[in-house]
Amino acid sequence: MMFNLTVLCRGGTIRFSFGIIWFMSRGRSKPNISVQPRDLDILCGLYESRIMTRAHLAALYFDDKPEATKKRVQALLRAGYLAERSRQPNEPAILYLAKLGYDLIHERGLLSQFPQRNWRSFQKRVNVSDATIRHELAVQNIKASFASSIRQTEHLTLAEFSTWPKMYEFRTTRPVTENGWTNHREVLMKPDGFIRIHEQEPDGGLSEHVFFLELDRGTETIQTVVNKAIGYREYYRSGGFAKRCGMDEKEYRLCPFRVLVVCHSEIRLKNIHNIVSNKNLLIKSQICLVTKISITGNTILTICVK
Repeated sequence: MMFNLTVLCRGGTIRFSFGIIWFMSRGRSKPNISVQPRDLDILCGLYESRIMTRAHLAALYFDDKPEATKKRVQALLRAGYLAERSRQPNEPAILYLAKLGYDLIHERGLLSQFPQRNWRSFQKRVNVSDATIRHELAVQNIKASFASSIRQTEHLTLAEFSTWPKMYEFRTTRPVTENGWTNHREVLMKPDGFIRIHEQEPDGGLSEHVFFLELDRGTETIQTVVNKAIGYREYYRSGGFAKRCGMDEKEYRLCPFRVLVVCHSEIRLKNIHNIVSNKNLLIKSQICLVTKISITGNTILTICVK
């Protein structure tokens, strides 16, 4: 808007012209992106898992197509639905759910499947130590490997692969060693993952294979790993898992599951195998031991038909 001002003085008149520019604050503009069903799956997946890399997203949501993944992730980042953690130049980008992405899935009622559904609790879950980040990325590596490998099979489908321990933690009795003494007591077990694989039978039927995941990082003693395996055995035999599945505890045999232990190395695998093979422990048939590099379509197929 322009204004003119005339001033009378002894020598005549002086005319001034000046303008005023009005600045109007605008509300936060909506993201310029058309949200697709797959985008909502990605946002919910990140709410559950906390973090993923582009490679994880490619395996889980884009049929292992890196270029398509890159383009869509960039669009979601620009829209403010996703964000990246700070990282070193040689490290892959670590993605997490931004506030705008959380608001979107919250408004659409997609968080009812999760135990904690508020933004503050999610922020606490995301702001964790580097050691926890490395562990979570390792779990996501296994999940991505499963997705890619099962996709290459004709009769297997990955029905569920949850990585939020609070969704499937349970209490059971198992040996606990402290200060050189071992006692049986009730503990809260928090598996690294819960997996359901569907297998199409030749006669048209459908079989389900259920696994709990334990990621061996090589930091625990072999005996601690075995003690956890005993805890799973007791959870099964006591009917705890059957009850979780909505059945009577006495019908626990109708709800079998196995424990997939992904070992840190081949040496760890052999050492753990030597102990779980003890007939007195009654856990050998329930434990599946693999290494990180051996998770392929053939390995998964072997595990399912075991």
